Amino acid sequence: MITLSRADAEALAAHAESRRPHEACAVLLGRGGRVSRVAYADNADLSATSFAIPGAQLARIYGEAEARGEEVVGIFHSHPDTDAYPSGRDVEFMRSNPVTWVIYSGADSAMRAYELGPDVAEVPVEVA
Repeated sequence: MITLSRADAEALAAHAESRRPHEACAVLLGRGGRVSRVAYADNADLSATSFAIPGAQLARIYGEAEARGEEVVGIFHSHPDTDAYPSGRDVEFMRSNPVTWVIYSGADSAMRAYELGPDVAEVPVEVA
């Protein structure tokens, strides 16, 4: 499970909508599956079907998280026109980033989360 504040969930949805037609992305920071801070990021791909956080930006986000004693608890991105389900490319990246992946669908405004074990498994998104 991943837990977001209502304000963070609404801000992530707004961030996704503001980046259309491209995918939006962010790193979710906190502890134990509870998000305490969202680090919004640029999508270097400028694509509606993929995202890549620039290396220098990602290094800065991870460095700040370490300095604050935070963990990366999730990766957020949007699918502007499709369902909130991991694409084949998402699953590839989930293997190298084994955290909860939160996906916002611009098609139906749904926000869903997934983890990768032997298979892709949906996990609850709690908005508290």
